[in-house]
Amino acid sequence: AMSDDPTPRNVPLGVVENVGYDEVRCRLRPDDLLLCYSDGLIETMGGGSARRGQAQLLEWLRKTDPSQPEQIVHGLVALIGDGCDDDLTMILLRPSHDRPWDGIMNKLLAPKHMMCGIVRALKDKARPIPWPEISIANLGGALIGALNRFRR
Repeated sequence: AMSDDPTPRNVPLGVVENVGYDEVRCRLRPDDLLLCYSDGLIETMGGGSARRGQAQLLEWLRKTDPSQPEQIVHGLVALIGDGCDDDLTMILLRPSHDRPWDGIMNKLLAPKHMMCGIVRALKDKARPIPWPEISIANLGGALIGALNRFRR
């Protein structure tokens, strides 16, 4: 079905202005890896075809040992060699192994950090005051997770 909305959707970042993007949320586990890359990677792997390049990238990743994440980006750069004539950007992310107690301490110390930032800004007039966004989710959601449902 064709949409009457003339706004382009889900095109690569930076190609055109005023683009709408679908949002996908997923919960990453501590052993998961998230690879973000520019179109130069998949177009090079696919000989100019992004679709074929995505398939080849997935095939290569399935054969790669995820227990050595530092080798993934280096391996991809070595795989494509000098064949890339476009910009090439890759970022490999892995969630941290935060302990529950660390998260609780950060939540309890958040008001102290905010007040310290405000005091520093009042002393140094060139520094902006870090006023928090006044919302139920922002002010209470850090301490009480159920309040996060009020986020926009």
